[in-house]
Amino acid sequence: GLKDDKTLSKWTKASNEKNLETIQADLIALKEENKKLKRDLEKEKKVTAILRDATVFFCQDQQK
Repeated sequence: GLKDDKTLSKWTKASNEKNLETIQADLIALKEENKKLKRDLEKEKKVTAILRDATVFFCQDQQK
């Protein structure tokens, strides 16, 4: 009856709130991981550029 409808409504609301909290936590975690991956990518780009420049330098040195 009416009491069952209220109980079901409370459970549904609690479930939706929990799902929203979980989704928000997942979104925050994904944003943090994305920031970290972007930082890592920038670092790797710099390392690659240094190695590329060093390779060019040493190859020119070998041609002399």
